Amino acid sequence: FLDTHCLRVRSGAGGLVGLEFEPVPDRDVADIAGTMWLDAETAELQRVDYRYVNLPVPDWLMDASPGGTVSFRGLPDGTWIVTSWNIRMFTAGEAEHPLTGQPTATLEGVAITHGEVLRAHGDAGVVFEGHRGRRIAGTVVDSLGAGLPNARVYVRGSGTETETDAEGRFELDRLGVGTYAVHFTHPYLEQLWYESEPVEVEVGPDVDSRVEVRFEAPPLSDVLSAVCGREGPPGVPMVSGAGTAVWQTGILTGSVTDTDGNPIEDATLHLLTRAYDPRHFARVRDPRTINFEEQRSRWTEKSSSTGFYRVCWLPSGVPIELVVLGQDEDVDRDALDASLSLADLFPGRVTTLTIDPASPQRALNLRLEAGGHEDPY
Repeated sequence: FLDTHCLRVRSGAGGLVGLEFEPVPDRDVADIAGTMWLDAETAELQRVDYRYVNLPVPDWLMDASPGGTVSFRGLPDGTWIVTSWNIRMFTAGEAEHPLTGQPTATLEGVAITHGEVLRAHGDAGVVFEGHRGRRIAGTVVDSLGAGLPNARVYVRGSGTETETDAEGRFELDRLGVGTYAVHFTHPYLEQLWYESEPVEVEVGPDVDSRVEVRFEAPPLSDVLSAVCGREGPPGVPMVSGAGTAVWQTGILTGSVTDTDGNPIEDATLHLLTRAYDPRHFARVRDPRTINFEEQRSRWTEKSSSTGFYRVCWLPSGVPIELVVLGQDEDVDRDALDASLSLADLFPGRVTTLTIDPASPQRALNLRLEAGGHEDPY
């Protein structure tokens, strides 16, 4: 390096002294030039600012000022690490030269990449802790105002997320300048496929800025209204096989997984009960022509990409048969629609449940085994 570069000392601010370097004259190869910044008292290297020179590209691509910065830190054991780095590089395209008509490179944009060490571990434990930088902090509370633990707070699509502690507190750190749409969720909300509205938070240029946010988890009644429709359950009761009125107040939620606990997407849930909606027969002139003993009601739902499912407004207080079919399972649709019992079509695979009218929100997780057998758990 000393043989191929010229060096000179320059003054700097903040207790730093610079050692500039650039290729020697007539060195016509791709190289770098820049400044090594050292602590004026200890001579410890703090950072290197560099730029690319002599690149075999048109001059207009160099208008992007390709280069970057590398920061260093000495550790207690005498070793050195790179704590952060960034690189700026042109993005080239191709177009026809207006004079020669030949293909030529064009400057389409500038790409900037940044990396930062958050924490370094040694034999003695943590030996370096990065600067926490700009932060969004706050609390997630339940509908009674108490801190909600285990809530997930995140910025969608960024990989930036954290989980609340026992008091519902959280902090997102090392953020850049900008406006963030901050979301929160919780296992009980995820099971219902409920997604709260994000909060727009603006983070300013001050590297030590800290913005406070408070999230309030909605009461379960509001969540159910949102996920199952604000119009609520049907206002007319069904009639059970025993001739009694049953109300459709039940909400069934849960997940479908394989034997290893992995979520299964697009599993189909078929539900059947021995009850019917009397409005379906309002125009029948002679009810004696209907065999009410054979009347059934059916529901079909699919699991989401995370394996969750929900079925809204099931009848409470009557037995309901449930079977889960994998995405690749063949089924005789006509036989399924005509069946009076799922257990006859899928022996050994049917789960029977009854939703308590006094507690109509029911959770049921299902495990789908290879070959199509499922077990509730």
